[in-house]
Amino acid sequence: MSSARDGVSWGTMISGYVHNGFFARALDLFDAMRNANVKLNPVAVLGALKAAGEIPDLDRGEDVHDYSVRNGLKFDIEVNTALVIMYAKCGATEKAKAVFANIHEKDVVAWSAIISSFAQNASPKQALLSLKEMQVQGVKPNRITLVSALPACAELSDVRLGKSIHCFMFKSDMILDGSVGPALIAMYCKCESFGLARAVFDRLNSRDVVAWNALINGYTQADEPLEALQLFRQLRMTGKIPDCATFVAVLPAFALLSDLKEGASVHGMTIKYGFHSDLRVKNATLDLYAKCGDVQTSHKLFAERKACADIVSWNTMIAGYMHNGQVKQAMVIFHRMMSEYIKPNLVSLVSIIPAAACLVSLKDGLALHCYVVKSGFVSDVRVGNSLIDMYSKCGRLDCAQKFFDQMIQKDTTSWNSMLSGYSINGLSQKAISLFLQMENDAIEVDALTYLGVLSACRHGGLVAKGRETFDSTIHKKGLRPNVKHYACMVDLLGRAGQLDEAWRLIQKMPIDPDASVWGSLLGACRMHGNSKLGEMVLEQLARLAPNDGAHYVVLSSIYAQTGRWSDAGYMRDAMTSTGITKTPGCSW
Repeated sequence: MSSARDGVSWGTMISGYVHNGFFARALDLFDAMRNANVKLNPVAVLGALKAAGEIPDLDRGEDVHDYSVRNGLKFDIEVNTALVIMYAKCGATEKAKAVFANIHEKDVVAWSAIISSFAQNASPKQALLSLKEMQVQGVKPNRITLVSALPACAELSDVRLGKSIHCFMFKSDMILDGSVGPALIAMYCKCESFGLARAVFDRLNSRDVVAWNALINGYTQADEPLEALQLFRQLRMTGKIPDCATFVAVLPAFALLSDLKEGASVHGMTIKYGFHSDLRVKNATLDLYAKCGDVQTSHKLFAERKACADIVSWNTMIAGYMHNGQVKQAMVIFHRMMSEYIKPNLVSLVSIIPAAACLVSLKDGLALHCYVVKSGFVSDVRVGNSLIDMYSKCGRLDCAQKFFDQMIQKDTTSWNSMLSGYSINGLSQKAISLFLQMENDAIEVDALTYLGVLSACRHGGLVAKGRETFDSTIHKKGLRPNVKHYACMVDLLGRAGQLDEAWRLIQKMPIDPDASVWGSLLGACRMHGNSKLGEMVLEQLARLAPNDGAHYVVLSSIYAQTGRWSDAGYMRDAMTSTGITKTPGCSW
């Protein structure tokens, strides 16, 4: 293309590339236009800004903006709106706000852009405030505005406001087909109003694949995999062809069910339709195999396509190894990611910091903490909670305490992590004091809070406080104790020699005791040499885990303690003759 031509031809070509999805080429052509000293025109700028937003590439988007300013481009409402959209899609909310503030006569398109910016970048309250301000300014929202606002309602689980928007659409005679129906379905699903989501779906005049995807994804995200799979089957029965988003929605449902066979079958379907190379589908497939326990296949697929892997792919592999207890391999993948200059994001750090805790690797933990500070994630509550847990498990309670004290925002998990840190490091009284502080400060407590306190009582032999805490979960807070609470309480009573009380507690359990509960009591029987009760407990453990020899070894040890050598020998012989082996590392 000759540089002698005016910018209109260049702008037309850039717009053509954008229209056909060739965003990188559009930006390259804009650079070529600039290098050829062609006079800048709004069409080229609009195309380049859209391309930068779609990739997204904030650096190149800012470059287009700066170049336009330097060359005296007139920033009318259309260009400014394109800037808002570009910054929003690149996650630069503050820049989008700054541009929006400079628009003097804001129209519905500009308002829709800023509302979408807030909704896309985890600022749902600001999105809804902008919607309200827009109406105060006398600008009537259109379908794009309302579709942009619905995700904010979903994020806040504000079904009442979502219904209001739905009602406004109805009164404005907006057709629910197209983007409106799926947006309403997604909002109602996120608010767990599945009856309303299904009602919208059933009333659509034309149910395209996008509408089906919204409902399937809604059920999957709400941990209702069977409903999601039923809809997927119904979709296929209609004769409609699933698209990439369908598979991204349905593959996690198989992961939730740990149904590797059917999940692999749908993986085959993605290959049949040619969607397996789509990055989102690939990541969902990696996650499927990892969560179904086949991390080897997951790694194989990852290795085959690593050249086109994104940060989500790397995070999926890290999480997959963590899910399967392969902590060292998760750390290896993280270091490999860093060596290939893939910048870890918030999800990466939240996934990998627990690996340092599991490995009790203070060196890795300190390095990760440094990276957190450099990356600007130090104020994120989830990262902070992970760091407290890591330092506690690495024995650096001083660092955990210091970080906890410096946290500006804390949630219940923050307090639980610190409480658990005191407990596992044997500082029972400090754990209880922290618990009392939570109650005094009206911090919301949950089942894990009480588990941490019970664990502290167990380590400190504080039977009375343990009883009080256990009873308060039922009578004061209305929380139903789970199996872990019972196992901890049985262990506390057993260590204190209250074996009869521990036995009675198990008999009164409203849920079936598992091996951890019976194992706690068997350990207490060994501690206090109670072979009679140990025999009764062994019967229960043999029923629950007949091939685990750990409990047989414990009972044999009890017999030996009490001088019943023949019974101890008999127990060892019985294990040998039946082929039962002790599980390595089990201490009951």
